Amino acid sequence: MILTFQADQLKPIATLHRRLKLLTKSVEYLQHVRLTLLPGQTEATIESTDLDIHITSRIPVGAATPGTFTLPRKEFFEVIRTADKGTEIRLESSGQQTNPAAPTTIAIASRSKKLATSLTLLGLDPTEFPISLHTAADWVGSRHILPSDTIRAIHTILPSASADETRYVLNGVFCDPAGAVIATDGRRLAHSAARVTTPPIILPSKLVSLFADKSIDSAAVANVHEDKTTIALAFGKTTICSKLITGNFPNYRQVMPKESAFSATITPTSSDSIIPWLRTAGKRAMKNNSVRIEIKDSTLRLSTKEPDHSESAVSIPVHISRRSELPNDFAISFNPTFLADGLALGLTTLDLIDGMSPGVLTNGTTRYVLMPMRVLHEVQEDQPEEEQEEEEPEQEQEQPAPADPNTIEVESTSTIAA
Repeated sequence: MILTFQADQLKPIATLHRRLKLLTKSVEYLQHVRLTLLPGQTEATIESTDLDIHITSRIPVGAATPGTFTLPRKEFFEVIRTADKGTEIRLESSGQQTNPAAPTTIAIASRSKKLATSLTLLGLDPTEFPISLHTAADWVGSRHILPSDTIRAIHTILPSASADETRYVLNGVFCDPAGAVIATDGRRLAHSAARVTTPPIILPSKLVSLFADKSIDSAAVANVHEDKTTIALAFGKTTICSKLITGNFPNYRQVMPKESAFSATITPTSSDSIIPWLRTAGKRAMKNNSVRIEIKDSTLRLSTKEPDHSESAVSIPVHISRRSELPNDFAISFNPTFLADGLALGLTTLDLIDGMSPGVLTNGTTRYVLMPMRVLHEVQEDQPEEEQEEEEPEQEQEQPAPADPNTIEVESTSTIAA
């Protein structure tokens, strides 16, 4: 079998295939890609899989003979990545038809530098390569169109999805035919208005992470299997077949406030300036630390406790829109990393009800719900030493250490139940 093609045409495809992270290296076939050219065709297919996701791409070929073989994906994609512009890739199987696992020679000829290099790689039996569920004979599904802006919205809210494998149903993005895509980890929730024509499905995070690739820049033809366990997404000459998350997504509408008491609008310049401060606070602060937000007049003050129990604070101007009277001592606390993630989405209006209800960052089409955190200041009153000795029991027992006056305990007031 012989295949020749331009490296420039394969580079965008190779980048997408390289994004497929393999969770296990115990299955040797997952470390390979399969290339196939059918008789009478001018385009060859290249396939890679991790058993949960199967990517198939078509590439135009020049001089070629029909056949199929496999190549180690890491070495093959590295050859493509480092190839110069205008390089022609020639793949030639040196094995006999009775020995499909014979070594495959990759000959690389550079037109610009007039150089020729060769690399010999050992392939595996292509007939043992896992097939895509989408190509199975019993595939029966319904076809839908996912617009490009819906694809972007799905990928944008992905950071809000849970990474906790014990909460499997939250490990992805929920597509609601009512016109929204939603992701949550139980402590925050991202909701974006979008056109959804598919049935209610949950796209796994691993699949959505592939949408970051530059080759995914168009609308997708979505083919959902009739049992709603598998989906095939066609982007031009690439088809991604993936398992779906099965289960019931939580009723996200229950935690989305219907109205707010007042709104604080942050200027984009102020938002950009406090995002690094929030991320730094989230990294160096105490475990489960929160950022405290206080609003007075037209100033929003953010403060957080440092590991040495000192306070770090920053103040920014905001525009307040009142729907009810703003308390003089209003304060609410959020996770600093989650708040930074919401501001990074370009959401600059913070809708609030009170210090114990969820806050919502919004820009009109996207809503980012943040569950508040309750901060308990445990202050131990000073007592005379004599009184402390009298209160001690006669039998010696191990007593808990007295609370540090500056210590705070942070716990979530509520979560989004799965």
